[in-house]
Amino acid sequence: MHARALMWHTEIENVEQRGAEGREPNRTRTGSKEDDMGHRSALLVATLVFLTTAVTPAEAVDVIAPLERQPPPVATLFRPTEQAVAVRVVDQRAEKNLIGGGVMGPGVEKGSGIYLIYATETSGEIAAHFEAAAADAVKILGFKAGDGGLTLEIVLRDLWVDMYRMSGFGMMNCIAYLSLQTKLGGPEVPEPRVRDLRLTFWEDTVPVGSMKEVAKGAVSAIYSQAAWQAVAEAILDGRDLPADEEGFARVLAQLDSSKDEVAVRKAIFWLGIARHPSPAVKEKLLAILGSSKERRHHQAASEALGLLGVQEAAPRIQAILSGQEKGDWDVTDSEQVWYLLHGLALLGEKDLSSRIPADPKNEIKPRSKIDDLLSFHAGGPAPKMCVEAKEKLAKAKEKLATKIRD
Repeated sequence: MHARALMWHTEIENVEQRGAEGREPNRTRTGSKEDDMGHRSALLVATLVFLTTAVTPAEAVDVIAPLERQPPPVATLFRPTEQAVAVRVVDQRAEKNLIGGGVMGPGVEKGSGIYLIYATETSGEIAAHFEAAAADAVKILGFKAGDGGLTLEIVLRDLWVDMYRMSGFGMMNCIAYLSLQTKLGGPEVPEPRVRDLRLTFWEDTVPVGSMKEVAKGAVSAIYSQAAWQAVAEAILDGRDLPADEEGFARVLAQLDSSKDEVAVRKAIFWLGIARHPSPAVKEKLLAILGSSKERRHHQAASEALGLLGVQEAAPRIQAILSGQEKGDWDVTDSEQVWYLLHGLALLGEKDLSSRIPADPKNEIKPRSKIDDLLSFHAGGPAPKMCVEAKEKLAKAKEKLATKIRD
């Protein structure tokens, strides 16, 4: 291994060991892309050393990390019923431990940099995480979690979290592409209802004390949101559940009162998947889309409006992308452009490429992440990898296989 990459890898292990011994590093605020430079850890310094140094294609670092349960961001949104729903998650993937990975450094587009690959320690952890999150979703929809009523099977067909980090002090960006299938059955469902879902999410985390924080933060959030959406899609399909209007009112009030940016982002997501486009919900989401100063909030609003099918949001999103309406959006930021285009896709826009903002100075980086989104919504594969990245992934998998267990 190249000497610089070896030093970076060693520093990861050293910093994580110090964390295990109870000396927790100072933490930066994870809700903003502006990192607190006063909290640079030795890990980040070592990362910067690596990023300014050329490495060979064979170099890779693996991170075997646990997931972390995400508390439900909202309480029950529909009137409680005595009916139960039993959820079972089946992971059909050959590599059940695998989370994802990507090339770290400014050479992301060319596959130039070290390859970081993430996995769980045991093969059943991802399915167990999905199952716990799905049980929470069942309760939010007003049902009881358990046997004796409906049965819901969630099949994990393909999961990949594409990761990149442009600098040693920036966000670890995690863009997930998931292929799931839900099967809802039970006494009142003589023919099982089968739905195939293709889901995509973009979350990010600033790893400070350990690279494992990415799995506990962004990755765990992605898996929870996927499980919540899978349950909502399966149960609400063809059903008109009586909404708890007070419950929705509490969520709308939470959006104004909570100081937890991440929790608010998840609550907005639930407004989207709950399929209750009341005038109050639509008005609030449209207001957040146009005027919120919190990046996570207005991005989540674009997604939620798309999930709800609020067509009046489409011209607003188009105006933001074209620069006619600004708000607090930055259409040179790839993540923000991604969320605006994603919202349009959910609203049925077919010609997404024509909606990409003009970029004469080539400021939207990495542009490939926008292309991946368009490919995914068109039914194609995502993410697309260059030859160099594919080679690094193959070698990273080989190395990882010697460390993980069933």
